Amino acid sequence: MVKVKKGLLVFIAVIFLIVGVIGGIVLEGSGILEKVGMGSVVTLSRAQYDDYQYLLNTFGKADTIKKYIMQHYYVPVSEETLDRGVIDGMFASLDDIYSGYYSAEEYSTLISSLNGDYEGVGMVLSVDDNDRIYIVSVIPDSPASMQDVQEDDVILAVDGVEYAGGDLELCAARVRGEKGTSVTITFMRGDRIFDLTFIRSYVHNLSVSWSMLDETTGYIYISSIVDSTSSEFRTAVERIEKDGAEKFVLDLRGNGGGWVDIAVEIADMLMDKGTVVYTQDQYGNREYSTTKNGKATQMPFVVLVDQDTASAAEILTVGLQENGIAEIVGTQTYGKGIVQDIQQLTDGSAVKLTIMQYFSPSGRVINGVGVTPDHVVKYEYYEPPEDSALTGDTQLDAALEILGR
Repeated sequence: MVKVKKGLLVFIAVIFLIVGVIGGIVLEGSGILEKVGMGSVVTLSRAQYDDYQYLLNTFGKADTIKKYIMQHYYVPVSEETLDRGVIDGMFASLDDIYSGYYSAEEYSTLISSLNGDYEGVGMVLSVDDNDRIYIVSVIPDSPASMQDVQEDDVILAVDGVEYAGGDLELCAARVRGEKGTSVTITFMRGDRIFDLTFIRSYVHNLSVSWSMLDETTGYIYISSIVDSTSSEFRTAVERIEKDGAEKFVLDLRGNGGGWVDIAVEIADMLMDKGTVVYTQDQYGNREYSTTKNGKATQMPFVVLVDQDTASAAEILTVGLQENGIAEIVGTQTYGKGIVQDIQQLTDGSAVKLTIMQYFSPSGRVINGVGVTPDHVVKYEYYEPPEDSALTGDTQLDAALEILGR
């Protein structure tokens, strides 16, 4: 779950330069300080002097280590590389895979992907229980769909750079890139390890699709929650009602989430006034996300979820569940119930930091726990008998049985 603020932070790029200045400090009775050294005098106010001392005490050790590495490491290493390492190290100390630093290029790619359209190969990624990055789904008509890429394939490396679960967003950013350029990805499928090279292309991630399962039952699948999802969802509801639907299945399986405010907009179409979710920060401050009276449809529906239903999709699920709007079918969801704030820095780079935790309307913890369905049904595929109303999908069958009551 992501929030973006476009206000600028002051990026202190001179931290390591201040520490290296040589000289003494002279305090005058006026509260003005003079820094003397190397034949020059710099006048500082008390506030500036205090800031200087803070930077010296806070970053002096890091600067000393950086200089030692640059002078004595067995191969040359750039100052930019070490400065990036200091920043990455701060985020690594949080042990939070959702917080991190992004270069200007990485930030641009991240925002493009959250808006639904980007240039890349067309794969939806997640992290499995073994801390590996794997393929949740392949976007139709994308470069990935035209090669031997399958769901559950594990990504080991991109252009020779290895990635693990904690590097999910950096891995995704490296897979994306300018249209017409190439990228080589190393996959693992079972015991087989193989490389595939793709030519990146424009990918439009249409996040909502729909169909009719029979004359009176509609089916709506939401693959991700991006800027256009709420309007696409409204269109889907209108279309299936026009085609004769009296009830429908809302499928959120494999939905890794996205924008929380868009998830609340979708909930607003499905429920009257109520609380969908609330956030709480480290100080105990709460913010409530609510819907207003007036639904877009009166059709009853059932929600399908699985272990890859995460983030904003879990918020939508638990809001509908606890307000008694729909029954939930499937398996325990992923359990990402935290929100990240993205702050862009003055040089175009950005930081993404987890700042709040989400709770269900009744106060249930989502993060690290997930949402328990009302009806726990494991997914299994089978060949349905001819002339049968069964679908070959055990979870979908269970949802249809509930709607048929």
